[in-house]
Amino acid sequence: MENEWELEKQRILNALIGTGGEVLSLAEDTETSIAEVDLSKRSSLNNIEMAYARQMYKYNEKVIQGGSRPNIVEMFVDVSKKMEDQTIEEVWSMVHHITEVPLISSEDALVMRTSRNSEIAFVNQARLYLETRYIRNYMQQY
Repeated sequence: MENEWELEKQRILNALIGTGGEVLSLAEDTETSIAEVDLSKRSSLNNIEMAYARQMYKYNEKVIQGGSRPNIVEMFVDVSKKMEDQTIEEVWSMVHHITEVPLISSEDALVMRTSRNSEIAFVNQARLYLETRYIRNYMQQY
């Protein structure tokens, strides 16, 4: 039995060498780890990531149940306000403001996004956001 295995192994190795006599390099695979994971925790997410994941979970549950879809951006704005990080809160406020642009119905999304009316609406919405932010942040100081 052992002799048969040796013959089979020799046949496989000869097949790997091929007719040119060049030996194939069979480097041993090494397992790499992206990050050390503490298995005592339920999740490797930090508290901020977990808060957003929780909102995403709630959104998905409501979508699965049917009915009207909640506004995911508003859900993320609410989370950002609880984080007490002004930069994150401002980013989500901007996203919320810009996504309030009314959509123009069209069969082709690319045509809708690149239409002159959509571009004007996005520019007007961005301008309104910047004006509001300027008044709120700078004009109240004087």
